[in-house]
Amino acid sequence: MKKSLNLLLAFALVFSMFSTAVFAADSQSAAQKLVNAGIIKGSNSGDLMENETWKRQDVTVIISRLLGVEQEAKNTPKNHSFADVTDPYYDGFITYAYQNGYFNGHSEIRFGYGEEITVKQFAAVMLRVLGYDVAWDEVEEVAVEVGLVPAGTDFEEAATRGEYFVIIDTTLQTETADGEILGVALDLPGYAPETATDIASLKATGAKKLTVTFNGPVDVSKLDIDVKRDE
Repeated sequence: MKKSLNLLLAFALVFSMFSTAVFAADSQSAAQKLVNAGIIKGSNSGDLMENETWKRQDVTVIISRLLGVEQEAKNTPKNHSFADVTDPYYDGFITYAYQNGYFNGHSEIRFGYGEEITVKQFAAVMLRVLGYDVAWDEVEEVAVEVGLVPAGTDFEEAATRGEYFVIIDTTLQTETADGEILGVALDLPGYAPETATDIASLKATGAKKLTVTFNGPVDVSKLDIDVKRDE
C-alpha cells in the first residue's frame, strides 16, 4: 500500500511539473502574440511581469489597446462618478470602458480602484468584448461554454498576468456574438488568417522546363512536387 501511495505521489508530482511547464509555454506564446499586437507592454526593461497581478483599472487600459482605441479612450473626458479613482491617468480609460459597457463598478460611486481583478470579473469583461450580454450569475457557465477558460477554473481568485494573457489570446481566437473570430474582426497581427498562396500561371520555357508563378511568397522547403514524365 505504501509503495502504491508513493507511486501515486510521484505521478502527481510529475503531472504537476508537466502542467506548470505547459502553462508556462502557453503563457509565453500568448504573451509574445499580444506584444506583437500591441496589447500588452512590459516594464522599461521588457519584463512582462507574468507572475504579478493586474488591478481593475489596469484592465480598462488593456481593453482600449485590444480594441485599437487607446488614444481615444485616454482622451475621453471624465464622466464617471467613481469616488475611489485617485489617479486621473485612468479617468479617460475608465469612462470609455464604462460608457461602452465593457466594465462596471461595484456601485455608482465605487469602481474598485486598486483591487486585483478576479477571474470572474476578467471573464465578464472578455465576454462583453465578444458582444455577449451575460448576467453576472451566468458568467462562469458561459465563459466555460465558449472556451475562454476550462471547466474547474477558480473564478474567485485573482490570477496572474500570465494567466490573463492566455485568456486574452483565447478570447481573440473565439467567435464573437456575431459569429466572427474577434482577432480577425479587429484585424490584429497574428490573428488574421493567412492568405492562401495559389499558382498564378504555368509556362513551358523549354522542352524539359516548366516555370511556375505563384500569387504570393512561397516557402520552397515545404513544396511537395511530384514530377512525372512520359517514357
